[in-house]
Amino acid sequence: MADPTAYKTCTKCGEPRPATLDHFAPFRQGRNGLHPWCRACLRNYERLRRAKSGATVRKSSHLPVDAPPRQSASADAKASTLLERICSNLGPEPRFKAYLITNTATGQQYIGVTERSLKSRWRQHLQSAKSGDYGYLLHDEIRRYGPDTFDFQFIACAATRSDLGELEKLLVAQYQTVENGYNQTRGGKAGEMVGKAVTVNGKTFISLNAASRHHGVEEYLVHQRMRVQGWTLEQALGVAPAPRRTHKGRAIEADGCSYPTIRAAAEAHNITESALATRLALGWSTDQALGRAPPPKRVPAGVSLVIGGVQFKTIAEAARRFGVPSGTVRKRLRLSWSPEQAVGIHPPPARHRTFGNEHALALQGSAYSSVKAAARALGKNYGTVAGRLQLGWSVEQAFDLAPPPPPSGKKNGVEVTVSGRVFASHSDAANAHGIAPQQFLKRLKLGWTTEQALGVEPRPPARGNNRKRVTVKGQPFPSIREAARYFGITPSAVAQRMRTGMSLEDALSKPSRTKK
Repeated sequence: MADPTAYKTCTKCGEPRPATLDHFAPFRQGRNGLHPWCRACLRNYERLRRAKSGATVRKSSHLPVDAPPRQSASADAKASTLLERICSNLGPEPRFKAYLITNTATGQQYIGVTERSLKSRWRQHLQSAKSGDYGYLLHDEIRRYGPDTFDFQFIACAATRSDLGELEKLLVAQYQTVENGYNQTRGGKAGEMVGKAVTVNGKTFISLNAASRHHGVEEYLVHQRMRVQGWTLEQALGVAPAPRRTHKGRAIEADGCSYPTIRAAAEAHNITESALATRLALGWSTDQALGRAPPPKRVPAGVSLVIGGVQFKTIAEAARRFGVPSGTVRKRLRLSWSPEQAVGIHPPPARHRTFGNEHALALQGSAYSSVKAAARALGKNYGTVAGRLQLGWSVEQAFDLAPPPPPSGKKNGVEVTVSGRVFASHSDAANAHGIAPQQFLKRLKLGWTTEQALGVEPRPPARGNNRKRVTVKGQPFPSIREAARYFGITPSAVAQRMRTGMSLEDALSKPSRTKK
């Protein structure tokens, strides 16, 4: 909680004011959780921005505490007909719901829609107001007046999601919650932001967001095309053809002609750009790549094999000759099979033979034609028995008729000595000191000593960071993140603005404003 006796200087007007929520809006990334601009500067900024765009200016001043609740305007005949159609033929538990939140102290209201339960939606509003993450006007007022001052009501519902969007716009207009309440959008599918109007081919849209959705183009893509690539608004929205791209590529000389790029040379010789680029990358000459000269002779790359006195240039050729898949031959060769064994001329190595009908055996005075038959008769899993035999177990041990062989001991263990105590492996040392083995190995890779990694000795000092120092408006900052926090902008917003081509000072010149 802010100290009521402390003062904070507004970075916009330079006036010192009490560092309380009455004078500064809450802002999680700001110092002491307060916005760097005072409330008066924020209100003036919003008023000027909306007046410049020709949109409705919000009445930001609050009504007196003892003022009676404001009466909502009645809907006209057209609105009533639409409301009746939207809310007709609904089940006992509608999914698409509209609700009304009223500040009983000021009479200001908020219209919202949800597909969740109303209890869950109201709880989410209270949690957002408590955390102060998003900076919505409704949440600011809940923190100011307290949750008990607000009334939450279910007022309407719709049959489909599209009807719910129409219902929201209807109720926002009916209750006038943009001009006199807490709504910051006109409602609808994604909310009509009260922003700068744009005109495309003679048709005016209330915002760039509305124009983008009307033409089926993502708004971020429109911004990127206009700011980074220099497209016009019509080109960015797909109404006008996109500007022809200029390529700064590799020049090609062929037949006395010069081509500025690989694409130009490919189009002139009626071949694809990718084919020309691939041929040049493989070392073909320019004439060969353009089809003006025969291609170079192809030399098969592979491993030659000698099988039965016959030499094969590649594994694939030998596999085709003996009717064995080439992948199978390669796998067998990787397992150290001989070429004759890999293609099936000679029997496979003993450790790879299956224990089937070729092995007769006797167990407990009974004879069996094969290991599989013995496993079936004794109720054992054949795969388990065969695997044990491949590991060198005796027949009796494989069938659990004799104790299994003793374990071969710890594998891949590295002895670790800590404070005179020897551990058989890193895992043993980590477990003995209450450290996760993965964390122990990670610390060793970072250059920690064994004692530091196990917590016996203090950890090494933190490495110096590589943050870039910046200077904004003559004031130095250790990093862009610190500068963003000082000016009340989220670091992610600064990064997004700079990716669209804005300079650092431009990215920090406007306050962070979350849209709903």
